[in-house]
Amino acid sequence: MSRQYDESIEGKFDYNGEWYSLIEDINSLEDLIEAMRIRELLVQCENQFEPDSGHPCFWMLRQQEEYIDEYLEKFGDFDKTILHNNIAFLLKKYDMRMGELEQLLKISSGYISRTAKPSSDKKLSIDVVWKIARIFGISLSDLLGNDLSIPSNNTDMVAKFLIKLCEQTKENIIEWESEGGVMTVLNDKYKEMGLVTEVSEDEVVYHPQHLNPDYKWVLTDDIFVCKNIDAKKGLAVIPYSAAEKEKFQGYDFIFVWSDKDGHHWEKAFYTSDDPFETLKKYAAQLYKSVQETELDAKVAPAVRGLIADYLKGGS
Repeated sequence: MSRQYDESIEGKFDYNGEWYSLIEDINSLEDLIEAMRIRELLVQCENQFEPDSGHPCFWMLRQQEEYIDEYLEKFGDFDKTILHNNIAFLLKKYDMRMGELEQLLKISSGYISRTAKPSSDKKLSIDVVWKIARIFGISLSDLLGNDLSIPSNNTDMVAKFLIKLCEQTKENIIEWESEGGVMTVLNDKYKEMGLVTEVSEDEVVYHPQHLNPDYKWVLTDDIFVCKNIDAKKGLAVIPYSAAEKEKFQGYDFIFVWSDKDGHHWEKAFYTSDDPFETLKKYAAQLYKSVQETELDAKVAPAVRGLIADYLKGGS
């Protein structure tokens, strides 16, 4: 009996000079990912031999698939809502249609959509899910378990937050109120919190604890607050620059609120935390949108909806 056969009896196989073992005990998603990798190696191994060659990779592939199926039946009940939301996100990100993805996967048209229906008991086969992960170059665990629409790093997440705020501001979904500073009268609470000092009608000095104290920081425009983000706190955006050097501009985003003990604030995020100034760019776009809506006529949300419905009705 050959050494190769002896080893295969123990759940091992030789592929391109390296020995691999079947994954028998699959108890987690990580185990499943490794089992799928071994399954793929076995498929590649099969392609090197004729079906009647008697090579152990043929029956070992069936064995590995059985282990995978057993796991999926008992433990592998992944959330199909997360999966389908991630597929939709990836299709939008790469400007791809569902039909194009199904053609790449060589599955019937509408198969993915049918499994996405809440009333459907069907789920995408792990084979299809694995191929989707490979097509988009992401891990199986991310595709099945993480919301891909939420960036993994802080800068990208905050940038996306600013983009959405800008869109919702333009669409009048959220509203901003001026707390003054340069163009209008400054709200005293910012002075009481020690954030600013009103030197004159034309100059309000800003006291950011996170910036170089050797510079004199001043407000470049009014402070605006949005109360739609948090039920108890307002999100304030503070535009500032260095009095001596205008290029040192930035936007601080803080949460502000008041209670029986007075006025309070805490950091949300600062554009100065991003050395590549990506956040500064998106914050500037948001602030411009806020200023434009400030000049727009004020209409109550309910009335705006009524008018919008009326306009949809045609002439």
